[in-house]
Parts: sequence; structure tokens; C-alpha cells
Amino acid sequence: MDLDKGEQQCHVDYCLLRAAETTNVSGRLNSVSITYDIACQCWVNFKTCNADVLPEAVLFWDAAIGLFHVHGHKESCLYNFSPHFMPRGAMTAGEILESLWSILNKISPSCRAASHASHAETLDDHLIDNNLKKILNIGMDLFIYGCISHD
Repeated sequence: MDLDKGEQQCHVDYCLLRAAETTNVSGRLNSVSITYDIACQCWVNFKTCNADVLPEAVLFWDAAIGLFHVHGHKESCLYNFSPHFMPRGAMTAGEILESLWSILNKISPSCRAASHASHAETLDDHLIDNNLKKILNIGMDLFIYGCISHD
């Protein structure tokens, strides 16, 4: 979600609850894992503050900090919030959009004076272009590193 006014706790809670609602989590899953840069802070009171609106069918709500960020936190965060140490965790950086910032920062000056709709469309166009380039080059890495021969 595009947080244009900063990452305040109420905005983060709304994003998480809205994602759970719009993806029909309660109808399909009994556990949800959330990866967020500062899960160690925002997760402290999340379940108690939002108990009345959480989907009832979800039995397990897990919070993790992606591997890209968890090593910059306190040691206790590593053991409590790293996906490596979670029962239903996995190896994930969880930061795919942050890896695109260097590309998107180049177009940000042209978006500053644009309307919200134009700003969103410009970002969409560049992200679609980036995804297309990834798809077109999907086999090139295997070819370059010798996994696939050209014979």
C-alpha cells in the first residue's frame, strides 16, 4: 500500500487487516505470516488492539522481519522474528520492492508535480517494464552460468 503520510501504526494495521479481508484469508487459511521491516514494534499490540476485527478462522498470526532487515535489529529480534526460526517460516528477504528503489528513484522527479493517478500509472508502467525484462531474461542467467548449453 502506498503510505503517502508515513508509516503510522494505524496505517499499518489498516493495511494488514484490509489485505486479510480482500484476499479472503479467513475462508482459505488457518495461519497468516506477515513480513514487515519493523514487525518487532508493530506486532506487540496488533492482536489485542484488533481482536474484534481479525478473521476468526485464522488460528495463527505470525510476524517476521525479512532477512534484508532483521540483521540490523537487536539480537533478540533475530531469534524472535527471523523467518529462519519460525515454525511456518521460510527463507525470504521480503523486500522485493526495496530492490527496485534505485530504478524508481530515477523517475521520481518527473512524478513530483503529477496528479495521484498519473503518479500511479507512471510507477505501474515502470514496474511492468521491469517485470517484462525479468521474464525475457529468465533463461539468460542459466545460459551464462553454464547450466544450459546452446547446443
